[in-house]
Amino acid sequence: MLGPGESEVIALAQTFDNPLVLIDDELARSEARRLKLRVRGTLGILASAYKQRFLSFREVEFLIQEIASRPDIWISARLCNKVLDSLRKA
Repeated sequence: MLGPGESEVIALAQTFDNPLVLIDDELARSEARRLKLRVRGTLGILASAYKQRFLSFREVEFLIQEIASRPDIWISARLCNKVLDSLRKA
């Protein structure tokens, strides 16, 4: 079951043409995709910021490592490392 915040984000997104939904919760992401909404999460935003040169690799690396180490953020260290590895190769 989606939380009230995720439900509201998805409901609001459906009122716009071609919205980009910024959401990390996997169940909510799946629901948004089912509804044909474009989805991006925190790591995707950071990767885009690096690729567009808004952030340096060191800045992105610091932020992603911080995310991976925090118990209050439910993004796995494994996924964080995967994103960092892909950015190193880019």
